[in-house]
Amino acid sequence: MSAPNEQRAGFNRRQLFRYAGAAAVVAAGTGTGMKWLKPFASSEASAEPRLAQITTDHYMFLGGTDGWMGLPPTPAIGYFHPDNLAPPDLTTYIFGFRNITELSQSQRAQQKQRAQHSAPLFWVNQFDGSPDNEFVVDITNLGLAVRPDLFDAHTLHWHGFRNVIPFFDGEPTGSVSVPAGTVFRYVYRPHEEGTYMWHCHVEDVEHVHMGMNGMVFVRPLQNGNTSLYPSGKYLYNDGDGSTGYDREYSFHLSEVWAESHWADAHIQLPEWSDYRADFALLNGRVYPDTVAPNAPFPLGWGEGSGGTVVNGSGQPWTKP
Repeated sequence: MSAPNEQRAGFNRRQLFRYAGAAAVVAAGTGTGMKWLKPFASSEASAEPRLAQITTDHYMFLGGTDGWMGLPPTPAIGYFHPDNLAPPDLTTYIFGFRNITELSQSQRAQQKQRAQHSAPLFWVNQFDGSPDNEFVVDITNLGLAVRPDLFDAHTLHWHGFRNVIPFFDGEPTGSVSVPAGTVFRYVYRPHEEGTYMWHCHVEDVEHVHMGMNGMVFVRPLQNGNTSLYPSGKYLYNDGDGSTGYDREYSFHLSEVWAESHWADAHIQLPEWSDYRADFALLNGRVYPDTVAPNAPFPLGWGEGSGGTVVNGSGQPWTKP
């Protein structure tokens, strides 16, 4: 077993984003760019007149932060797992998002260090040409409780979304990233139905692996047509009801490399070229937690069921 990674000399990628981000803030502060980033405690983030009355099925508020998750503690993996800094019954340090849509302002601020792994799911209607059918996501950065020395920004990158304008793409070198204590609003008009992956694109190798990734579903315009399938629910605009379903399941496959999670908690730099998967997760869980009583789902698809599996590459496998 090798010793923990020493802090490496030189100019690393996090430092590059740190200095570039600081320069961007200075430049934006001299003009109008900073008007897009609102203080977290400000109501201005939702003050646009046309978007002030967004219905809950067209809106989501996500908070990015850190936290801890519980994985099977045995077999132990050197000093990396379980992490000796972890709270009782938890084992592994993570980054992630939480759905804070229904919370008050004070409750939202209390979600720091309560990250979710994997990130929350969300559902969007395929855009029908009406501005009222846009989907809006507010992202706030709650900061990292365990690593206050880091001030990593966060973004929402909708993996596979075609022709998104750079402003809402979430790729940090060409769009707006969200530093701690601010809110940024994304507006989407999805033209293609289906299943997608979304993730933070800042320090993406690290942030995605640490838990900042999830699934998003785009409901087809065909939904509601009961002449093709009794439920009126479809995976795609098939025209013949062949992708109709009654029940829906999502399967999100991810991995955990224990050493990298330990390194982030202990102020070390993981060597990502040494990556290996110690745990394979299904919807953020490892067996036997995948069959725990509070996560009941049938092992067989059954008749009239639809489901989509998304792996870490964002490639879906669909069972109509």
